[in-house]
Amino acid sequence: MVVIERVKKLDDKTINTISNLHLNAFPDFFLTKLGKNFISLLYKCYIEDEESGIIIAKDEEEIVGF
Repeated sequence: MVVIERVKKLDDKTINTISNLHLNAFPDFFLTKLGKNFISLLYKCYIEDEESGIIIAKDEEEIVGF
């Protein structure tokens, strides 16, 4: 069952998964062209900001979308 929720914890695995999903979903987006390190930092900053509202989709405990 897929569960939709706000990101609750900031850890390397969560950032890495979201970054990989972004890179796969938006290969031609201009921010993607700046590379994985940039994308990872971008999402890390979003998640650190409680007002950003990053929402994830989890199947079991695996992040499958955001």
